[in-house]
Amino acid sequence: SASVLQFAAYGFDVALEEIFPTWFKGGTVVLRPTEMFSSFANFAQFIEQQQITVLTLTSAYWHEWMVAVSQSYSTVPQSLRLLTVGGDTVLPETVTMWQQLVGDRITCLNAYGPTEASVTAIVYDVRNYQPEKTNTVLIGRPVDNTEIYILDSNLQPVPIGVKGELYIGGERLARGYLNRPELTKEKFIANPFNNAEKLYKTGDLARYLADGNIEYIGRIDNQVK
Repeated sequence: SASVLQFAAYGFDVALEEIFPTWFKGGTVVLRPTEMFSSFANFAQFIEQQQITVLTLTSAYWHEWMVAVSQSYSTVPQSLRLLTVGGDTVLPETVTMWQQLVGDRITCLNAYGPTEASVTAIVYDVRNYQPEKTNTVLIGRPVDNTEIYILDSNLQPVPIGVKGELYIGGERLARGYLNRPELTKEKFIANPFNNAEKLYKTGDLARYLADGNIEYIGRIDNQVK
């Protein structure tokens, strides 16, 4: 069974994905000790000692770890089988370092998604990244029970290759914000293609590529997210 490191702070939504799915599947959640973060060498050593198989990291931490590995200050543990990164834009140079250091031995996913859609809504296997074809790391395709729409200001689908705002629907969508009806009304709108359902207005700009993958472009406002 899987052994998952509880890397995220409890107040961060990713912690829910680390803890509860692991328990539901009979896996082991390994709580993080503070001393694990004293160096990247200690971080990797702890993962190896505990035989961690599944790990979720923020994009920034992953980048710094890969720099340390490339400079021989740390290693990539042999026990690791799945790495998920997210929370910020994944840098192409980090993916390139990972591909050179690890190859296809470990599945690595770039995950996108807000708390309002049960955290992860879209994933991309970075092993498929080809720098000669794109200078950005894609966010990929929606996970099961998730609907993704990229719409213009009139809530109409934009053509392939054209940027629009990303909306999320499906079974994973939250009902709204607790005791904040006005914000709920603003962000959770009626689905223009199915009035019985809602869509979450993410405020993120994205576009569909010809192969069905989604490219994240940025925010429509100045919100840090």
